[in-house]
Amino acid sequence: MLEPLVSIVVVTYNSSQFVQETLDSIKEQTYKNIELIISDDCSKDDTIKICEEWLKENRCRFTNCQILTSLKNTGVVANCNRGYQASTGMWIKDVAGDDALYPEAIEKFIQFTIKNPQARIIHSRMHMYYNTLLSSNMEHKHLKLSKYLMDNQFVNPQKQFNLLCLVNEIGAVTVFMQRALYLDLGGFDEQIPMCEDWPMWLKTTKQGYPIYFLDDYTSKYRITTSSIMGKENKNYLFKRFYQTENHIYNKYIKKYARIDTKFFNRYDFYVRLSLEKIGLNKKNYLSKMIYYTLIFPFKIYYKALY
Repeated sequence: MLEPLVSIVVVTYNSSQFVQETLDSIKEQTYKNIELIISDDCSKDDTIKICEEWLKENRCRFTNCQILTSLKNTGVVANCNRGYQASTGMWIKDVAGDDALYPEAIEKFIQFTIKNPQARIIHSRMHMYYNTLLSSNMEHKHLKLSKYLMDNQFVNPQKQFNLLCLVNEIGAVTVFMQRALYLDLGGFDEQIPMCEDWPMWLKTTKQGYPIYFLDDYTSKYRITTSSIMGKENKNYLFKRFYQTENHIYNKYIKKYARIDTKFFNRYDFYVRLSLEKIGLNKKNYLSKMIYYTLIFPFKIYYKALY
């Protein structure tokens, strides 16, 4: 049987410290019919030079390969769109320039699509690492997933949508998507420049496309202490992306979600925003006690339904 072409889109911005590790993990895929696209967002470091040198040695490994560059920094969402739009594969897997794939990742996704031909978008499990992708730096606490994001037998896009209105449990690094579906959905929303994944999952499920689940680890997600995410995790009790959250709520949730879902989305949002304003978004005993007490109704609602 002819193996479908898979486009792996590596999204980079000042990724010189880690991008070779990312590229090596793609070269080592057991699946062979791969198109490699590196989409760079006007890096100021040696990312492009490193990628060009790496391709001189490894170009023959891939069915197709190219490097896309930008004359100005446009943000992660526009950068993802450039890479996806340049792809020609039936399936697309994107990887940030500091993350990595396990060697059998693409092969496992393709095997899943053969067994589940109705699936157009799939997510999986991932391991989280701090700074280096060594087992000693791996986070051993597994991310919990709702039953509605794991049950392929009774997969329900409307219930997935309601869940995703409350919390984004799908890691972008774990997703495998048909290129045709990406085009049908109109690509990533560049009006929300700081977040490419959550609006896409909301669009996907709202339009009736279920997100299937591969119960296996395919990806390595790196959190660096110098990154925005790393600083947020280290210094704050909860993440501080209030403007982005509000934009997503107003565009994708407010008009379409159930009343109870909207209520608890806003409840969780304003609890965090209020604590932020009075200086209680900190990893200390007092902040944790107040936050977890206030957020308890949201947790009860979430656990009861999802």
